[in-house]
Amino acid sequence: MQFPSSSRYFQHLGAWLLLALPLPVLAQQPTTPAGRPTLQPTAKPQTEKPETVAPAAPLTLAEAIRIGLENNYNIRLARTDEQIAENNVTRGNAGQLPTVNGNLTRNFNRNNVRQESSSRPEPSTASNALSNQLNANVAATWTVFDGFGMFIAYDRLKALNQSQQQLTRATLEETVADITSAYFAVVRESGKIKSIEEALKIGQARIDLTQARVDVGVSAKVEVLTARVDFNADRSALIQQQEALATAKINLNNLLGRSARLNFQPADSIVVARNLDRDAVAQAIQQNNPACKTPAPISKWLPTTGSWCAPPASPRSV
Repeated sequence: MQFPSSSRYFQHLGAWLLLALPLPVLAQQPTTPAGRPTLQPTAKPQTEKPETVAPAAPLTLAEAIRIGLENNYNIRLARTDEQIAENNVTRGNAGQLPTVNGNLTRNFNRNNVRQESSSRPEPSTASNALSNQLNANVAATWTVFDGFGMFIAYDRLKALNQSQQQLTRATLEETVADITSAYFAVVRESGKIKSIEEALKIGQARIDLTQARVDVGVSAKVEVLTARVDFNADRSALIQQQEALATAKINLNNLLGRSARLNFQPADSIVVARNLDRDAVAQAIQQNNPACKTPAPISKWLPTTGSWCAPPASPRSV
């Protein structure tokens, strides 16, 4: 038995199902408006000023180092000590030259004198009697030989001068390192503020979106409250980060020897070097670091001391 009408019915029903199945799938695919390119997120430069920080004059790392080398008090003291040590390197301070002492004394006296004598019936008087006495003497001493003590003393003065020069250089290098570290600390804290500002923008957009969902009845009020709690936490973190940025700027200003409250905006960013070689760095430290150089002997009559810096330890295998 054939049912032609029933078969045609099922054929039409299958055709409508095939046409209707792709429609929900196509409705879920996002479409991009014609003529509008897709925007990709871009990273902001590190030197961009945060929106919540007051504008200030830019300060580069090279300018900060220059100001620090001119105004840092530790460097001033080290340079003064170096000049004193250099002025002390004389053969006279070592006792190799004769010592000459001279004294010159001059006395002025004004006296009232009254003299009585049995041979004179009347006493003799003198008012405002002036006297002028001048004494001078010169003494010279010269130690010809004291068992090479004077030569050792002279070599010691030269060694102290060289040591002070190395200390001055070490102070300069340490100050430059401290200024560089403090400068990039400011850059780092400023970048954290920009990150928190972006989080606040996202948090505000989240509040607006959840509030709109609540208004149309597809979300609960608790989602809006949760979004506000997270937004307030980000605002608290922003205030704390602003204090950290102010502290970093104060530390840098102290190293530069200027007013601690002077505001500025860093103009350089952090550049990470990824091609460092440990052996090359260790060798450069041994050759260039003043604290790691072997000191010269104080005198040819005294033994030579060892190095001031131990060799770098080899990396341990895990």
